[in-house]
Amino acid sequence: MPADTTSVLQSLLFDSMVIAFFVFGVLAGMAGVGLIVCRDKALRLFVLLNRHISTRQALKSASVPHDIGPTVKRYHWWFAGIIIAGAAYSLYILLARFNASLVTTAIAGGQPDLMAQFIVEVLRWFMVVFSAIACIIGILLGLSPQALQGIEARANRWYSMRKATAPLEIHHFAVDRWVEAHPLIAGWCITIGALIVAISSGIILFGK
Repeated sequence: MPADTTSVLQSLLFDSMVIAFFVFGVLAGMAGVGLIVCRDKALRLFVLLNRHISTRQALKSASVPHDIGPTVKRYHWWFAGIIIAGAAYSLYILLARFNASLVTTAIAGGQPDLMAQFIVEVLRWFMVVFSAIACIIGILLGLSPQALQGIEARANRWYSMRKATAPLEIHHFAVDRWVEAHPLIAGWCITIGALIVAISSGIILFGK
């Protein structure tokens, strides 16, 4: 990537972060002032805005296993042919037609350094190994699907996202309870912290 394009992207990313901090500071400051001036209305608003989004419901479809084994077994020659053809073509491109220098130059937008060439070569050989393994799998699927099923039976593992994200379903209301018990202290703490964030980000944003 050219140096001027990289600098523009970095500037846009930095400005976006500063704007996000500034907006967050302003909104947090409004919430803090609300707790100080009209705490009852602010607490009722917080109750209305609080919503629990269940990850278990969102990830339910991804946690249901879908077994395509019978379909692959029934049309194993078709699947084997597609896998072998794709893997063979990939190996041909990677071994006979791939030019690491041209690829690195196109990515870097100029004379590439040794580290970039090394990374491209490592990725290339990783894809070569992956394509070779895919070719072997295709051959086994066509000639000996039973042997491939035996390997899959030992290698296949099902990982449930619903179980992995179960701790996210636990509600934590300690901070909410503390704010409800001490709204004035919480309001001043939030307001002071928000002012620091808003003022510092505003100076950076509007002081250019």
